[in-house]
Amino acid sequence: MMNNKNLILAGLILLSVGCSSSKVKNYNEGDKKSFGEFDNEVEGSPKSATPGGKSSPQVDEKETPKVSSSELGDKFEAAVNSQRENEMIATGSELLARDSENVKILNGFAIFYLKNNEPDAAKIYFDRVLAKDPKNADANNGIGVIQMKEGKEYEAQGSFKKALLGDNDHLGASANLGAYYLKYLDYDKALALLENAYDEDKSNPAIANNYAIALRGVGKVDKALSVYKSIDSKNQKVPVLLNQAILWAEFKKDSKEAKEILNKVRFITTDPVILKKVNTLTQKLDQEVTK
Repeated sequence: MMNNKNLILAGLILLSVGCSSSKVKNYNEGDKKSFGEFDNEVEGSPKSATPGGKSSPQVDEKETPKVSSSELGDKFEAAVNSQRENEMIATGSELLARDSENVKILNGFAIFYLKNNEPDAAKIYFDRVLAKDPKNADANNGIGVIQMKEGKEYEAQGSFKKALLGDNDHLGASANLGAYYLKYLDYDKALALLENAYDEDKSNPAIANNYAIALRGVGKVDKALSVYKSIDSKNQKVPVLLNQAILWAEFKKDSKEAKEILNKVRFITTDPVILKKVNTLTQKLDQEVTK
């Protein structure tokens, strides 16, 4: 399902986030139209002239059946989800030609470009949605994600709040605003938002990781561990594993569990920065055992 609710910032890596930006693509190539712009074309073709100025007789032709908006919508959604740009532009342009204020399609274009690391292009479409519907939760959340990528954290916080005013259960806005509060160690505010996001999508490792950190922050260590255990093993990336190891080492004082996780991290990464953290924590555990 194509849904801007899934526009969620990357999970915190030991309480940190990143940012990036890029330029808008230009689609003025050959007979392609610029995205969001449509020619005023008239259906049918003129009669061809014959010598003497008379028109040739018109041939009866069966009209090509018009593809339904529903079918085009399905194709558009599939193209956005699988990042097939040409198909997305073709089907989306046709749908916007039929209804230039189709919020779902405008958001779909924006989602595509944002996921494709083209925030400038995405903003054009989110702005069109907000011009029509200022409270649109999907578009406000998307603008917030762009602002975070640009380092405009205060503005992003406001956009996520606007998204939640439009839809107080919005998955992406809950997860993103929760991550913002978590970064600044406001665990109480982060917890309520991340709990809501986790209840909506328990399969998302970034949300689960952040929710567990918030639980740890308010002293609910055992519940945090149960959240980590709920994360599918194939989604337990290095940041998730490191946070679990810290929980076992610093809060549960269980060096055996912590070392097992740290050994797993050594096995799956060669990143010198990560390995340095692993070695530091391992040495600390060893020192505590010898005391």
